[in-house]
Amino acid sequence: MNPYQILGISPHASLAQIKSAYRQAAANNHPDRGGTHAAMVAINDAYEQLTHHLAPTKPHIRDRSAPPPTSLSDWFVVYQRLLSIVERRGYKRGWITYRLIELQPPLEIWELHGQVMEYRAGFARYHWEKQ
Repeated sequence: MNPYQILGISPHASLAQIKSAYRQAAANNHPDRGGTHAAMVAINDAYEQLTHHLAPTKPHIRDRSAPPPTSLSDWFVVYQRLLSIVERRGYKRGWITYRLIELQPPLEIWELHGQVMEYRAGFARYHWEKQ
């Protein structure tokens, strides 16, 4: 289906109109308000298709083509960068956990993360052993 039809706007809609239509459609079709998951996926995809060229690029922790950090000090730099992204962009702190799961750091970084986030003692070992 056409992204304009999904959001209920004309192909000549401005960015403000696209955002407004997206918010309204998301509010009306949210699963917590009786909508379906499939409808939300379609709405999110339509919005992304219409605004992908306007949105800033997502923050990259490191160049994916570069080899992962090898020393603990390099991992610490990556972790500090994660913290600064959270503070600068206003992300929830759980975002760091998901990025760390992708990066698979050594146990010492997980332990540091657990201390910074004040998580329970078994948090670090649980995520590290899942790798």
